[in-house]
Amino acid sequence: MSSPSLEKQRHRTDELAATSPHRPSLPSELEDSVLVAYRSTGLGVFGAVMRFAGMPLEKIALFMNSSLVNGSNQFRQAVKLTFEKGMLAPYRVVTSASLVAWFMQYSVMGLAFQAFDHALSKVVR
Repeated sequence: MSSPSLEKQRHRTDELAATSPHRPSLPSELEDSVLVAYRSTGLGVFGAVMRFAGMPLEKIALFMNSSLVNGSNQFRQAVKLTFEKGMLAPYRVVTSASLVAWFMQYSVMGLAFQAFDHALSKVVR
């Protein structure tokens, strides 16, 4: 545990670093590009993780739209078919190519959204 005076000194150092005229910074255009890339990467990772987590739902939907289920209780039939080979069965179809494709899909969508948002914001100003 650090002393209160040490904490106060750290806080003061952080304040000086944040307001220093010698603080390293990027040109505005480059900073905007780095921020867009950072956000797009985050969206890609988030999208891929959520898509992976939702694989059971995707498999259930595929079975619901197939001829493998019929009559009454189609949802129950689809769930039973989805988990027929174990609880992890829906995840066995996921490969590294799937993860890369999902990452690219969501990161490019995020990039496009941010680019259009930035362009429209400039037009509206």
